Amino acid sequence: MLIYMRTAYSKILTACGLLLLVISLILPWTDGMHARGIPLQRLWSAGTVAPVTEVAQSAAIIVAMAAFLCGLSLLVSRVWLQRLLLGLGMALGFATVVLWGTMEAIYKAPGNFTVVNIQIGAWAACLGVLLVIIGFVWTFRRLSQK
Repeated sequence: MLIYMRTAYSKILTACGLLLLVISLILPWTDGMHARGIPLQRLWSAGTVAPVTEVAQSAAIIVAMAAFLCGLSLLVSRVWLQRLLLGLGMALGFATVVLWGTMEAIYKAPGNFTVVNIQIGAWAACLGVLLVIIGFVWTFRRLSQK
């Protein structure tokens, strides 16, 4: 019984994180720019990069892939496959948010990047990744049976 509750809690947290990751794709991240306007090169280069016109060249594709893997993990019944897909989605989402935040802070002049500059889309992505991480950890949690 408790193992089913553990799986249910994990799936609920993952579903909430997945929803926030998808919502973050349509909300602005910084300076009115959405995830589909953030070039992929911005994740590893702090210099000036050309603006993107296609979603496939933006950070939105990585966030969408993370959301897809998390959503796929909700559909599988094998625990090991669920953990694998959820771990991959979690790693992609976490890396994207951390790399974006780091490079954005480096790109802005020192002192010009504050928490106020980060808009709701980036916060939604951060909270979504956090919920996915908690859901991932919850799949490994051992509940004592009394």
